[in-house]
Amino acid sequence: MLKEVISRQKSVRIILLRKLFILLIFIGVLGLAKNSLAVVHNIKSYYPNETYSSGYFLHQFVQSGVEERVLWYENAGGNYFKQYISYPYDRRYYDLLEWSGGYCYYHKTHNPLGAVTIDTEFSPPIRFFPENWDEDAGSWSYSGTCNVFIYNDDVLVRQGSVEYTNEIIGWEELAPGYRAIRWHTIQSILYDGNTAPVIFTENWWLGPVPVEGTSDQPMSYKRTMGGDSEVPVRYDTWFDYWSKLPDITFPAAPSGLSVN
Repeated sequence: MLKEVISRQKSVRIILLRKLFILLIFIGVLGLAKNSLAVVHNIKSYYPNETYSSGYFLHQFVQSGVEERVLWYENAGGNYFKQYISYPYDRRYYDLLEWSGGYCYYHKTHNPLGAVTIDTEFSPPIRFFPENWDEDAGSWSYSGTCNVFIYNDDVLVRQGSVEYTNEIIGWEELAPGYRAIRWHTIQSILYDGNTAPVIFTENWWLGPVPVEGTSDQPMSYKRTMGGDSEVPVRYDTWFDYWSKLPDITFPAAPSGLSVN
């Protein structure tokens, strides 16, 4: 009798162990399935979108009462590229950025302002966003500090420090049925000799942008909006389509097109 009880207990334990083993396998399979379904966005392929940025420029629809805006890119050697807020091929105003070590970095802004050319440089450069963003992991953020140097015609005229926080907030609906990934930056810039910092904020949205003459709608730089402590919204620009870069080089922006 005792032997039968012991035998039955062993059988029950074996059955329970088998069920536990099967359950663990099932949990593992679910985990693998979840990982295989994870949505990881390659932000580098969206910005500057090398597939199109080498032969196209971003264009805003011309509307009554709205100043036309364009934006184009140019390789600056290695992992560096320039972002021009001007008509191709006007190279007077640009931002210099770099993809390196899995992140996009902002190095400087070159701005010919009247008779003086102003260069704003950040050292170390500001870390904008990662090359890859896991949508399932939620928002991404990074906080850092750097120094800022301002040059007028290559002469240092001002310097200070920057504290910043950059975030990928996630998907947002910009219009009915249209969603885009929002990135946000807030930068607190304190110049030497000042007691109060200048606060600068900017938002970018990456979303599908049609390519003129094709049915393609690749993820691209869709919208930018930003301002500072004095004027919260100084600009709000939407890019509606990719246009083919012209085959000729213009000495300057044609009349009526923005170069700022």
